[in-house]
Amino acid sequence: MPRVPPNENENAKQDSKTTPYDLQNSPFLDFTSPMTLWEWVKLVLLMPLALFRVLVVLLILAMGALVGHIVCRGMPDDQPLTSWRRVLIQYSYRFFSRFGLFCMGFIYINVRGYENLIQAQQSRAVVIINHVSYLDGLVLQSFFLCTAVAKGGLAHVPLMGTIGRALRVVFVERQCAVGVLESPSAQSNRKELKRRRVEKVDTLSTDPESKPARGNSARIAERAKDPAFPLVFMAPEATCSTGRQLLKFKTGAFVTGQPILPIVLRYPHRNLCASYNMCYFPFRLLRLLTQVINHADLTIMEMHNPTDEEVKDPVLYAKTVRSKMAAVLGVPVSDQGLEEMASLCKADISVAHDGKTVTGDLKLLSEYMAEAKSKQINFVENKVTVKL
Repeated sequence: MPRVPPNENENAKQDSKTTPYDLQNSPFLDFTSPMTLWEWVKLVLLMPLALFRVLVVLLILAMGALVGHIVCRGMPDDQPLTSWRRVLIQYSYRFFSRFGLFCMGFIYINVRGYENLIQAQQSRAVVIINHVSYLDGLVLQSFFLCTAVAKGGLAHVPLMGTIGRALRVVFVERQCAVGVLESPSAQSNRKELKRRRVEKVDTLSTDPESKPARGNSARIAERAKDPAFPLVFMAPEATCSTGRQLLKFKTGAFVTGQPILPIVLRYPHRNLCASYNMCYFPFRLLRLLTQVINHADLTIMEMHNPTDEEVKDPVLYAKTVRSKMAAVLGVPVSDQGLEEMASLCKADISVAHDGKTVTGDLKLLSEYMAEAKSKQINFVENKVTVKL
C-alpha cells in the first residue's frame, strides 16, 4: 500500500492531478499529531498506564451495563423510566462517565454556558454537537443526562447495547444523499431488534416491500417533545471529523421544529488530537491512553428559537445554526460529509502511524468520489462497496 506525504513530494503532486481531493485540508485526515521520538518513547514507557486505563474503562462499562440491566428490568424499551430508575441512571452514569474520563487523563474539563442548559430543558430543545470524537457522548453524560440518536448497529454491541437501552437511545440508520449507509447484516438485525423490543430501526429503504412503521424524523420529534424522557442530543454531521471544519448538517434534528441548543466541543492538544478520523483506530487509541493528560473544552451556546421560515425550511434552519456554531468554534464550514468519508473509506485512505503520510489508493479516489455522487453505497464497518 503506497505511502504519500500530502503536498510534500512529486508523488503527491502527481496524485493531485489524478484526484482533485485536497488531502492536506481534508476534515477527515489529521496531520497535527505526528509520531515524534518523544511520542515513541512515551508509548513504550507508559504502556502499563494504558493497560490500567483499559481495565478501568472495561470495569466501568461492565458496571454501567449492570446498572442498565437493573433499570431496564421489567420496563418496555419504548417507555420512559420511572422516577427512581431515572434518578439511578442519572447519578450513576454521570459518575461513571466522569470517572472514566478522569482515568483516561481528562483531569479537568472546561465548561462554559452551563446556565443555558436550564432554559433548554424547560423548552425541550434538541441538543446538537459537532462530532469530533467517540468520547463526545461521555463528555456530555458527565455533566447532564441526555439520550442520543445513534446508529442501529450499536444496539448489538456487548455492554453498549444495554447502556443504550437504559439511556433510551433512539436507534436509526444513517443516510447520505446517495443512499442508505447500512451494513449487509442490518436487515437481519431488524428482526432481532424487534424481538428485543428495541426501538425499530427505520431503514429508509428503496425496496417497495419495506414499509417502516415510523420514519427516523417522526420518532426523533416524538422523543424530543416528550418531557418524560431526557433531552435528545444529536450530531447532525453524522460522522466524526478532525474538528478543523464543520461538516454538512443532516436535517433530522431540525425537522422537529423544536428549539436547538448548540454545544461545541474542542479537544485542545499539544501531542495528540483526540478526534477520531481516518487512521488506524487501535493505534490511535493506544496513543490516547499513553498521554499523561488530555484536554476537553465544552461550550453550551444560547438556545436558538427558530423563525417561521426556519420551521418551514429545515435546510435553512440547519444552515443558520451551523453558521453560529462555526463562528464560536472559529472554523470554516465545509461542503463535505458522509459521501466524502465513504469514498475515503473505500479507497482505504488513512493517515499512517507516523502521522505525516497518507496510505491508500489515491489514484482511484476521484473515481470513488464520482461514484459516491451517483450510486447507492453500503457502509460495512470501515469499508464501503458500491452497488452497480
